[in-house]
Amino acid sequence: MSKCPFHENSAGVSQEGEIESIRCDACGEYRISRTALEMLQGKKLPDGWSKLLGRRALVSTRDTRML
Repeated sequence: MSKCPFHENSAGVSQEGEIESIRCDACGEYRISRTALEMLQGKKLPDGWSKLLGRRALVSTRDTRML
């Protein structure tokens, strides 16, 4: 099962193949591509993360590269 890459108190499920749906106490609920999620593993919380979650229905690989 997937989790938020930045917070332990989270859980996620796979949806529609490449999409992960994450529920995190700190970040809220968001959808992210599996590739983008893997890119963020082991990294620090980026400055623009909460702003990105607020304006995107789905966090893509391209979004994570721009952080």
